[in-house]
Amino acid sequence: MEIPFFSIIMCTYNDDSFLDEAIGSVLTQSYENWELLILDNSTCGNHVWEKLCQYSEKDDRIHIMRSEKNVGWAKGASICLSKAKGSYMTFLAADDKIVPGALDCIYDECQRQEVFPDLVFIGIGGETVNHGKRVIESAIIPKSCLYRAKDSMYAMYDIMEGAYYNSFAHYERIEFLRENNIDFFEPYYADSGGMTHAITCANSIMTVDRMLYVLRLDTSQTKGHYLWGSYDYIHGQQWRDIRKMMESHTEQEDTLQYFALRIGWNLLEGMKSLCSIATVRDKYMNDMEVSGQDRLLELERVLSDADVADMLSWFKEMIYDKVEALIEQLLAIPDRDFYVEQSWLWDYIDSVYIKQGTNADKRESLSETQFARLLDSVIHPDNLLKIGITDLAGYMEQMTDQQIQSYMPKLLQVT
Repeated sequence: MEIPFFSIIMCTYNDDSFLDEAIGSVLTQSYENWELLILDNSTCGNHVWEKLCQYSEKDDRIHIMRSEKNVGWAKGASICLSKAKGSYMTFLAADDKIVPGALDCIYDECQRQEVFPDLVFIGIGGETVNHGKRVIESAIIPKSCLYRAKDSMYAMYDIMEGAYYNSFAHYERIEFLRENNIDFFEPYYADSGGMTHAITCANSIMTVDRMLYVLRLDTSQTKGHYLWGSYDYIHGQQWRDIRKMMESHTEQEDTLQYFALRIGWNLLEGMKSLCSIATVRDKYMNDMEVSGQDRLLELERVLSDADVADMLSWFKEMIYDKVEALIEQLLAIPDRDFYVEQSWLWDYIDSVYIKQGTNADKRESLSETQFARLLDSVIHPDNLLKIGITDLAGYMEQMTDQQIQSYMPKLLQVT
């Protein structure tokens, strides 16, 4: 059997509404040297598995596997990648599709450039279903370019600007992934962590200015949910890779701030889900039961993480408004107890906010005890961003010089 050039990876879970269209978009490709590896992620019932078996029996390029439990698409992709035999891999979600002629386009472009790069970024269209018809609502299409290793900062900037960079629905050379320990689960999680690391260590990257993949916008295993601990293994890891890449570009502060804002916005969007009644999931994308205290402590861990704090510091004063909005959203969750002993974040919240039902308002003034707790929370060594410093300044305007003088030893620790 001919060794496939493309290994296309797919994971299924319960819903097969668009599965035929997704698989069909591969079967109808004019370029035929591919394999399709599909992991059924412990779908309830046998309807999806039976359908996959039918496809596999009809075409020996389709290889199917079944997991005994749901491991999520990140781990699922990792499992499929370990079995891939092709030169390049790409990920196809079970409700998306590859544009006709996409594989030919990628192969021909590599031939034309006389290089088979480590990464190929393509244009991706966003689609919704309206009255039974799929409609392209938007598209992100990069400019055509070929980058070398020395261009990694420029490649990262251009790809963040002009491509759907947090996705592995692009094309990655499999040997390159294995050489750099990228399997999209550990240590570089999913498409966000995996592709960011890949860009920083690739010897060559090609971008193609054509829409070759169609993403369905209204379905996602992660949208609207919070992945527990993801501030570290996704956003923190992305920032560590960016920081390392930028070591030789110390003069490019504007570019570094751009990277911080792009990754930081994604982190803060995830925190909105954490600080609400949204579902929390583990790395395998299974639902978790978490209490109000758990959510508060997770927010505290985010704000106490050195890499995350370094990244969010590039938001400058804007970060205080962002955190304040997260706290108010958290406190609006009904019927939750947020009290946590020995928590700098709880000390800040409890000293400044009055919670009544789903409403949380800031106190107009503080008692001496409340001000002391606020000050202790601001200077706490784990409060790396000095959350509460603007509140501290506001309440100090109400104090006499004598009162301020009595707190001066601790106030001098506020920097």
